[in-house]
Amino acid sequence: MRASMVTALLLTLVFCPKVHARVSVSLDLPAAEVNSGDVVEIPVTIRDGRENVVSYALRVRYDPRVLKLREIKAGRFPGFSDIPLSNRAIYERGEADFAATNRNFVDTPDDFNVATLVFEVIGASGDSSMLRIDRIPRGNVTIRRPFGPAHVRFSGPRTLRVF
Repeated sequence: MRASMVTALLLTLVFCPKVHARVSVSLDLPAAEVNSGDVVEIPVTIRDGRENVVSYALRVRYDPRVLKLREIKAGRFPGFSDIPLSNRAIYERGEADFAATNRNFVDTPDDFNVATLVFEVIGASGDSSMLRIDRIPRGNVTIRRPFGPAHVRFSGPRTLRVF
């Protein structure tokens, strides 16, 4: 079942033409200070204007000298409540690719959480890490009507500072 979901996701992302839709992806960094040793959860949010996202394939980049990615949790939105597929072996390089499909093609609200990145802060006071979210090569965010990859606006790099 999981292999067929991955195959369908990849075929959709590679062969479907992009459709025009207002979709954005962002990382919601904490407003509070972070200290060395803290565990920080950073939600990944999609705003789609009710375009009904059916899948995503994303990449996050960060400084592995400051942040250690411990896990990628499932989203709080029911359609993306399964843990995203990811390759934990590359986390130590400062990037993580992760992808998921909207189970049962549940209609999406305007603004919803698709995953949560859990980092351990390993940097010292004064260190900082840029965090950037983007699509993986040949990846995208796919919407249901019309079915295909959407033009997506990604939030710019965000900085997490260690105090």
